[in-house]
Amino acid sequence: ELALQAIDEIYKTHKKTGATIVIATHDISLIRDGFRAVELKDGRIARDGIAFTK
Repeated sequence: ELALQAIDEIYKTHKKTGATIVIATHDISLIRDGFRAVELKDGRIARDGIAFTK
């Protein structure tokens, strides 16, 4: 899928440069293990922590 390829390139850039990257998505499958994830519900923070997809 094109979205996964794009996200993979973004993560590669992060690993090379150490740059902070902010991704806003409705597709949680794009989140990688070990990255910080903030979930919003009704405009408020519902969860905030390290993402683990397994």
